[in-house]
Amino acid sequence: MQKLLELWKNRYKDSAAEFDIARSQTAKGLAILLLLFYHLFHEAWEIEEMSVNTAPFTNEALIAASRFGNICVAMFVFLTGFGIAKGLQKLSGKSFPSGNARTLEIFAQAIRRAGKLMGNFLLLYLSALLVFFGKLDLAGLYGAGKQGILHGLTDALGLSSLFDTPTINETWWYMGLAFALIFLVPVLYLAYEKIGNALLPIALLVALLIPMNDGLRMYLFTAAMGVCAAGGGWPERAASGWKVPALQWIWYIVLLAIAAPLRQNYIVQESYLPLADALIALLLVNFAGGLLHRIPGLRQVLGFLGRHSMNMYLIHTFFYLLVWREVIYYFHPWYVTWLVLILVSLLYSVMLELIKKGGKWLIGRLFPSGESATH
Repeated sequence: MQKLLELWKNRYKDSAAEFDIARSQTAKGLAILLLLFYHLFHEAWEIEEMSVNTAPFTNEALIAASRFGNICVAMFVFLTGFGIAKGLQKLSGKSFPSGNARTLEIFAQAIRRAGKLMGNFLLLYLSALLVFFGKLDLAGLYGAGKQGILHGLTDALGLSSLFDTPTINETWWYMGLAFALIFLVPVLYLAYEKIGNALLPIALLVALLIPMNDGLRMYLFTAAMGVCAAGGGWPERAASGWKVPALQWIWYIVLLAIAAPLRQNYIVQESYLPLADALIALLLVNFAGGLLHRIPGLRQVLGFLGRHSMNMYLIHTFFYLLVWREVIYYFHPWYVTWLVLILVSLLYSVMLELIKKGGKWLIGRLFPSGESATH
């Protein structure tokens, strides 16, 4: 018994450790599971049409649980704000420029980050065209001639939601928000350095009072929350000071049990969702990265899903809605349907990443750098 107690204590010895990339990946893994769960089961007509077996739950209970799953977007936004702010914190040492040069370097990094995101999305877009080409009516969607080419190029670069042009996948609306956050979060971070946590009420007021894109209006406060959490070390502080680990689990479970139905309340959904989503995203990220991350096995599974979460986010709609709908819903129990979508989306992402690595290796062999060519 003593050995078991020691093992239990050792599992929590790093409870106040830095909330690093590995913990963020665990949180992203939870977020992508919630996303897929939400998209599969949040509509009553869909459950009926696809003959989903909701046992041991009622249809209404499964629908209610799945609708909470769209908190996933707020989690991704929070982690984007948190991750970029953490990166900027680490680059604020002596080797980093100061003054205007520092600001220019921060936005130069944002441009490079946006370029990388656009390149990765372009490869995913091309892969989707190859895999699903026979099922896609590109001419009917994009239009003919130069208009069609321009619409297709805009979609291929992940910019369709920003320009309000046609897209082959409705889930790709998130790309516009992702690009906006890449440039907006550094602004929020620079503001945080000046005014600290006063950034939060200002960001909320800006989102409520100034007309803007729906996605930004919904998630600006969440992004600011991520920046403040990084600057103040909130996840690390939330994980410290728990002498009895079981109490920490009880605390988070009670908070989530309150937060889930509260978020789904009609009044919250209509008027207070930007505020509620930011707070619940903070809660879920702390729960995943601070508690679930400590469980061996689960940590590895969620971390692996987290590393592939962006690809899974962008590709899963082809499977469950656009192309393989009957296949995904073929096995009627809800948990099997969910698992099938997880595995298919994950496999696609793994194969895509392997192809990317193979392409980089081939390019490296065909066009070796000057240093490697001299050896």
